[in-house]
Amino acid sequence: MRMSLYRIYPLLLACGLAVVMVLIPGSERLVSACTGGRPPEPTSQGILRRDLVFVGEVIAERSIEYGGYKTYESTIRIVSTLKGTADVDVIISPLPSAEPDCTGGPRLPRGARALVLLESSYRPGTPISGFDAYNLAQLPSAQDTIRRVAAITNATEQQLARALLFVGGEPTPPSSQDVESQSRETGDGWESPLAIGLAIGAGLAVAAVAFFGVRRLRAGR
Repeated sequence: MRMSLYRIYPLLLACGLAVVMVLIPGSERLVSACTGGRPPEPTSQGILRRDLVFVGEVIAERSIEYGGYKTYESTIRIVSTLKGTADVDVIISPLPSAEPDCTGGPRLPRGARALVLLESSYRPGTPISGFDAYNLAQLPSAQDTIRRVAAITNATEQQLARALLFVGGEPTPPSSQDVESQSRETGDGWESPLAIGLAIGAGLAVAAVAFFGVRRLRAGR
């Protein structure tokens, strides 16, 4: 009797798993997700196959529907690139996710600091699924990881230094769009009303001097 139970047990387990996959939305994705566990930090192979590698801060997060279940989308402001170039905020989703090949990443709430690796198929302002994302606060040693990534990507000393300062807690710098917007609001730059008024005043003064100078020359004749 004991032997027959041992033979039946694997069959019962398989049936139970099949029921779970049918009844729970999105369970098929979870079952087929990364086998063996996702690496705690990026691998050399993963770094080399991506075209854009950077560190940045999550400035926005929103809930979305993906594959029939609730997940999240995060917008990340780039602070320092370690591979490739980019000058716009990056949107990645779905989060959290663990694909069969162990790519993906954890949920990244607003304010989180992250290390992100992207494929060349990324398009500015649109979500992308081909990525690897890591929350810097969850890495065993964020600074050691950044140094290792920079060595693999041949990042410059300036890029590495900026990334390490960010990992160490330095505030996230504003984007170029924020600087331009702030300049217009505070009256800095040539597009501000004050600057425009000064320019007009200087032009009128030059015109007046020229006008009266010409009149004096004519009167002297």
